[in-house]
Amino acid sequence: MSQVPNAVHTPTGAAGVAVRSGGGVSAEAPDILFVVRHYMWLIVLGTLAGVLVAWVSFLGFRRWWPQYYVAAQFRVLPPPNVDPIKGPTGDNAAVTAEDIQRFILRQRLLVTGADVLRRALDSDAFKQPKPGVKSQWLQKHAVMPEVALRQELYVSAIAGTDVFQVGMSGADREELTGLVNAVADAYYLQLAYDESAAAGNRLQQLSTMQKNLEESIKGVEAALADFRSSHDISAILRMQEINAAMLGALNTEFVKLESELAGARTNLEIIKKQVDAGTLQLNGQTEQFVENDPNIRNLESQKLMLQQEKAVLLANFGPNHRSVQALDTRMAEIAKQADEIREKLRSQARLQILENAQNQVSSAQGRLDEVRDRQLRKDRELKDLDRNLVDYRTREAALADQRELLKRVTEQVSLLKLKSRDDAGRVMWFSHPQVPEPQDISFPKLAYFLPGGFGAGLLLSFALAYLMELTNTRVRTPRDVTRTMQMPLLGFVPDQEDDSTPEGELTTSVLTAPSSMIAESFRQIRGRLGAAAHTKPFSSLLVASVEPGGGATTVACNLATGMALNDLRVLLVDANFYRPRLKNCYKNVPLLGFSDVLSGGATLSQATVAHTELPRLHIMGAGSKPASTASELLAANAFRDLLVDVRGKFDLVIFDGAPMNLVSDSITLAGRVDGVVAVVRAGATKRGTVARVRDQLRHAHATLFGLVLNVAQVQTAGYFRENYRTFHQYAAPQSGATPTPTS
Repeated sequence: MSQVPNAVHTPTGAAGVAVRSGGGVSAEAPDILFVVRHYMWLIVLGTLAGVLVAWVSFLGFRRWWPQYYVAAQFRVLPPPNVDPIKGPTGDNAAVTAEDIQRFILRQRLLVTGADVLRRALDSDAFKQPKPGVKSQWLQKHAVMPEVALRQELYVSAIAGTDVFQVGMSGADREELTGLVNAVADAYYLQLAYDESAAAGNRLQQLSTMQKNLEESIKGVEAALADFRSSHDISAILRMQEINAAMLGALNTEFVKLESELAGARTNLEIIKKQVDAGTLQLNGQTEQFVENDPNIRNLESQKLMLQQEKAVLLANFGPNHRSVQALDTRMAEIAKQADEIREKLRSQARLQILENAQNQVSSAQGRLDEVRDRQLRKDRELKDLDRNLVDYRTREAALADQRELLKRVTEQVSLLKLKSRDDAGRVMWFSHPQVPEPQDISFPKLAYFLPGGFGAGLLLSFALAYLMELTNTRVRTPRDVTRTMQMPLLGFVPDQEDDSTPEGELTTSVLTAPSSMIAESFRQIRGRLGAAAHTKPFSSLLVASVEPGGGATTVACNLATGMALNDLRVLLVDANFYRPRLKNCYKNVPLLGFSDVLSGGATLSQATVAHTELPRLHIMGAGSKPASTASELLAANAFRDLLVDVRGKFDLVIFDGAPMNLVSDSITLAGRVDGVVAVVRAGATKRGTVARVRDQLRHAHATLFGLVLNVAQVQTAGYFRENYRTFHQYAAPQSGATPTPTS
C-alpha cells in the first residue's frame, strides 16, 4: 500500500508557545509598520478627529477667550563715541552691536525691577483706568500684584534691530493698552533717577574698593620684587632640577648598596657556619700557598731523602732490616709533622677568609651610611628650594587674584559711571502702545492649533491602534501563528469574496475552479503536507476546526480532492456526528456511514461511494447512529479494526472531525490517526483557545502537522492584500505583452 509523505512533525513535549494561566498566550510587541497598515482607518479617523477638535477649540477660544498683545517700543542709540550720522563702521560695528545687546539685557532687568513695577502699580491705569471703574487686572491679581506683573511682562529685543519692546497679553484691549503705557512711562521716568542715593553709595563703595585694591597690589608687587632680588628664581629652578637628578642617582645607588650589603651579610653567615663546622673548603690557590710553606717544603725534602736512603737499604738488606724499619718510623714522624703544619695553615686561612667577609660587610655598611647621609642632605636642600618656589608662586597667585578683582571692580565702576551718564540719553521712544483692532488676536492662532491637533490626533490614534493590537488575542495572520504562538503553519485560505475567480464550488475548488486563488492555496497546503516525505509517512489524517465555523469541511474536501488528483486512493470520512457536512457537499453520500460501520450495521463497501468525476476519491458519511451513541464507538476496538481495513484499500484516509474545543470525539480520534491538521478561522479564534487545543492534542499523544488559517480577508491595507494582488497579476491570462504590476 502506498502512503502519503509526512508533513511537519510536532512531537509531544516539543517547545511551543508560552502559555499563561487560564490558557492565554504570551503577547509579543507588534510591529509598528504592521499596526500602521492594519489600523490605517483608525489612524486616519483619529488624525481627522484631532484636527477637528483643534478647529473647534480654536473657534471656542477665539469666541470666548481671545487674547491681545500690546507693546511699547524703545530704540537704543549708539554709544557716545560713535558718530550718530555715519553710524558704526569697520570693527566698531560688531562692538556696537554687542554693546546694544548688553544694553537691552540691562534694560530688561530695569523694567522688571521693583522700582519700575511699584511706580507703575501706583498709576491710575492700574488703580482706576476710568472714573468710578476699578481695574480688572488689579482685581484679578489682588494678591502679590508686583509678582504677577513681573511674570506677565515681556521685554525682548527685535531681532536684527536696535529696538526692544515692553508688552503684555490680555483680553481687554483698552485696559491692556493703558497698563502697558503705564509700565513704559514708569520705566522712562526711572531712567531719570540714575543719580539716586543708592546708585551713588554703590559707586562710592566700589570706588573705595578700587583704590584699596590698587594700593594693596602695589604692596604685593613691591614685596614680590624684593623676593626676586633676594632669590634668583631661575637659579633656584636650575638647582632644583640638578638636586632632583642627584637625589634620583643617590636613591639608585642606595638601593644597589643595600643589595650588596645584604649579599655580604649572607656570605658572612655562610662562612661562619662552615668555619664552625669545619667544612669550609679552600680554593686551589690557598692550597698551593699552604704547600709552599718553607717548613712543609723542608719536611718534604727530608722525607724524600729518607725514601732514597730506604731504597738503598732495601736493595742491600731487605725490608726486615732494623735500619729500614727505623727509616719508616722517621718518615712517619716527618709526615705527621707536615700534616700538623698543613692543618694549622688551613685554619689560619679559614680565619683570614672569615675576616675578609667581615671586612666586606663593614665596608658595604660604611658606603651605605655615607650615601644615606648624602641623600638626607640633598633632600633638605630640595625641600628648601621647594619652599622658596611655593612662596614665590603663592605671592604671584595672590597678585593675579587681586589684579583680576581690581579689573572686575573697575568694570563695575565704569558701567555705573556710564549708566549714570548715558542710559537716559541712549533710550528714546520708538512707538507708543496702540489699542489693537478686534481682529488682531494674538491667541489663539490657527497656525498653531491645526498642526498641534494633527500631531495629537495622530499620536493618540496610533497609541490606541498599538494598544488594540497589543491586547488583541485573536489569530488573524500567519505572523500570529508562527512568531507569536510559535506553531507550524501549513498555509492560509483567502476569503471567497476576495478571490477574483469565484467560479466553482468552494468545497471542491481544487477540481471545479483550479485557476482560483483558493485552489492555489489548497495546493500549497497539499504541497507542504508532502514536503517531508522522508521523515514519517502517514496514511490517516484528521482535519478539524479549533472552534465551530472554522471551515474544516472545506479544507478536508479540497485536501481529499487534491490528493486524489495526485493519483492517490483517498477515502474522505465524515467524523462529525453532531453536524455532518459531507452530505451537503456531495449529493450521492449513502445514508449508512461511519457510525454504522463502527457499530457493525454496515460494511465498508455499503458505506462508501466513489466521486462521480474523480473515481479515486471515495466518500463516507457520518451514518445513521445518534451522536451520543456513535461517539463512544471511536474509543472501541472497532475503530482500530476499521482503520486497518481501510489502510489496506486506500492510500490515505481523511477524517472531517468536529470542533476540537467543544467535542471530545476529535481529540480521541486525533490520538488514533497519524496526524492532525487544525483549521482556524482568521479573526474569529483566540490564541488561548488554539493553545488549549494544542495542549489537549499533546496530552492525547497526537501529532499536530500544523494550522490552516481559513477565510483570511484582504481588508484595507491588510496582511494578505499584496499576496492576492500579486497572484492575480501573475495568474492572469497573457495576451500580447506581459502586463506590468501596478501598486
